[in-house]
Amino acid sequence: MAEAYPCLEELRLKHMMVTDEVLEVISHLFKNFSVLVLLSCKGFTIDGLTAIAANCKFFFVHYLVLLLCVGRQLQGGRR
Repeated sequence: MAEAYPCLEELRLKHMMVTDEVLEVISHLFKNFSVLVLLSCKGFTIDGLTAIAANCKFFFVHYLVLLLCVGRQLQGGRR
């Protein structure tokens, strides 16, 4: 996917299992990434979201707050 869409900026996922590992890979492959919408998704923790925020220079933290899965509590990160 990275070869086909090297300038990917936005990703919207709905009703999917999204792991921290997938978010980590996304954060390293797409440096222009700026918007992540996870609607009724599960399987990720704050660690995966932190990877996106830390590695994507155009990703703003306020998107993280506004676009979290509605009605789902985020699990704590790994210790």
